[in-house]
Amino acid sequence: MTEEARQCVLIFDGISVKKGLNYARHADTVMGYVDLGEEGRTTEVASQGLVFMLKGIYENWKMPIAYYLTSKANAATLTKLLPRVINSCELAE
Repeated sequence: MTEEARQCVLIFDGISVKKGLNYARHADTVMGYVDLGEEGRTTEVASQGLVFMLKGIYENWKMPIAYYLTSKANAATLTKLLPRVINSCELAE
């Protein structure tokens, strides 16, 4: 991509997810708990998803880059996750 085509914005949005637990055989783990990646998992069942995406400014493209399962997408959660997501984007240059 050209330098101009790579110019983008970081977008995030919270979405409601149906509460429930499922066993993922391939990963040998139970899915559906609050999971903030490197920030850890809890035993609380997730009710929201937090999705991060990059969207081109000058070119028409978008790319999901991360998602997390949470019980509430609030300022404290974003304060933990946003620096990690931004850092990951910078490392991918």
